[in-house]
Amino acid sequence: QFIGPADMLGQGHGSRFIAQRMAALFAGGAPAIGTDPDPDNARAIAAYRKAGFAVAGAAAEGPWGRYLPMVALKPGAAG
Repeated sequence: QFIGPADMLGQGHGSRFIAQRMAALFAGGAPAIGTDPDPDNARAIAAYRKAGFAVAGAAAEGPWGRYLPMVALKPGAAG
């Protein structure tokens, strides 16, 4: 799987992109955002955590493979 040049990895680009997208979704009225990375994809999970996501349940098997449910609540939202 190619996500970018090796020298661009680990620089925080992914979590910044995710945070920008989250801001747009929250500004548009979304009360929460979910994502479901592969539980073995430590780099993706770290980027989501850095952007504000938290694990929302145990890793599970779905129609497209294993996933780890994660959620981010709109700042100020009860949860």
